Amino acid sequence: MHNLNKILLTFMLALLLAPQAFAYDSTQPIDLEADDLHLNNITGVLTYTGNVKLTQGEMKLTADTLKIHTVERKVQRIEAFGELAQLQDRRPDGRLVKAEAKALDYNVDNETIQLTGNGKIDQEGNIMTSESIFYDLKTSDLQAGDKEKNERVRMTLQPDNVNTGE
Repeated sequence: MHNLNKILLTFMLALLLAPQAFAYDSTQPIDLEADDLHLNNITGVLTYTGNVKLTQGEMKLTADTLKIHTVERKVQRIEAFGELAQLQDRRPDGRLVKAEAKALDYNVDNETIQLTGNGKIDQEGNIMTSESIFYDLKTSDLQAGDKEKNERVRMTLQPDNVNTGE
């Protein structure tokens, strides 16, 4: 149980220290609930299954399954799966951002997020959808769709947020 507490603390610290693409509120406690938890001390993988809910302040993550991969008690990767895994938070500028997909994959070291399977990002009505969306938090590079796989990107931009050049 002592090792589980250390791993959970490491996961919490990773959330608190993550880049500010989402506005994690480090003053708020992290609440995590699921129907089941499996911890593999050999592989360093924690697997939460069944109606997984993680909240911290305004940040909310829901999924059918949440896997936290650790190496030497340091979080390396966080995966959320489900019929629809969802993440939402309020950016530092106050705008609400929602992301959803069948799979969300956050690589902590590389600071990248991959949305796969019905990927969608919604920032106050400005919506991007694609089967695959890749976002690099360090460089702010975003890649969506795949011409070779015939994956299209769809966007809806609200008029108040479109740069008209004026």
